[in-house]
Amino acid sequence: MADTFLVSANGIPFTAVNTSHLALFNGAGSGKILRVYRVWVTQSAQDVGITGSQQLLGLNRITAATASNWTIAPVAYDSTAASIPAQVTSGSKFTVTTSDLFKRIAWSSDEATLQTGTIDEYQLNQGFMYLWDVGYNDANVEPIVCREGQGVSVQNIGYTAVAPANAGYLDVFIEFTMV
Repeated sequence: MADTFLVSANGIPFTAVNTSHLALFNGAGSGKILRVYRVWVTQSAQDVGITGSQQLLGLNRITAATASNWTIAPVAYDSTAASIPAQVTSGSKFTVTTSDLFKRIAWSSDEATLQTGTIDEYQLNQGFMYLWDVGYNDANVEPIVCREGQGVSVQNIGYTAVAPANAGYLDVFIEFTMV
């Protein structure tokens, strides 16, 4: 069985277009293949009123990633899993070069309120959180495969309106295996 990992970025603010909220990159020389099975996004716990706006999030294949000071180490599901090579990097606010777009969704960055039934609240339901989910049971559906020099990025690919200064926060998760 392949070793399984989770990398998560919590409390990531919506910022400029093409900002990578969370990236996972398999650099040259790692000797590993990463398979991305699930990617999900949810609203961060927001304790103040947010001036939300409609955002466009994209899940892209990337062919380059430059690490920032927001490097985040993946967590192994099994404490005896193999160590991740130094060439495999992950984090938020990376500078990335995108190639293929796997999925694009509209996302409301406003805070959720228990009393209403708008998109802000629906996004907190598990089914709406998944940006990518191939599961593990269907051998006919392949995960996103990241060979050396490839990775994935969840990023802000545009606003449907001008983003306010207080546009809200995201939690982003990428679940992958490494062989």
